[in-house]
Amino acid sequence: MANSGPRSSAEKCELTIRSAVLINAILDIERGAGVILNDAIRWVNGAFESMPGYSFNDICDTFNISPEAAREAILGDTKTRNKLKRQLDRRTA
Repeated sequence: MANSGPRSSAEKCELTIRSAVLINAILDIERGAGVILNDAIRWVNGAFESMPGYSFNDICDTFNISPEAAREAILGDTKTRNKLKRQLDRRTA
């Protein structure tokens, strides 16, 4: 799905959904508390069961992003998380 050729509207929609899932996890880590925060961290670390195709690693693969680098960015500082969000925005455009 992460090819560079023209995309159908269904492919664009799927990329938008996957991007939203990842961005939601980032926002949950930035702003969340309790169960929401813990679930987001567990999902990023691969310790949370996901629907097929929607694990953290699956979504990173969709955007040709290294899961390890993305994990480090998301669990790291705000500046690095914002850079990752900008990269996702460009890849879904």
